[in-house]
Amino acid sequence: MYFLETNGLLGGGIYFADQSTKANRYCKTSGTKQMLLCKVLTGTQRQYRTGKPTKSEKANFPSEDFYKTYQSVAIISAKHKKIYNTEIAIYNPDQAFPEYLIEYISS
Repeated sequence: MYFLETNGLLGGGIYFADQSTKANRYCKTSGTKQMLLCKVLTGTQRQYRTGKPTKSEKANFPSEDFYKTYQSVAIISAKHKKIYNTEIAIYNPDQAFPEYLIEYISS
């Protein structure tokens, strides 16, 4: 498996968001930035609409047993008070297909 984030809200996975502002917040520099626009095959999704995963749940997300039932995990921002963007994590890099490299300028 290939993991970009190990201590994230959704455990050790590859993270995506439904809004570009979420990715932009991770860019620490000003000036020219790059962002990938990807198609992501989420499959059956374990969703958190009001709570968030426990430490033991997060540890289980990348497991083969978990993958038999769910292929991604999402925290849905609509009903959360402190979550402003929906986040999706996948645990298999074959589920993501980069389509465009977007270059932009931001201060």
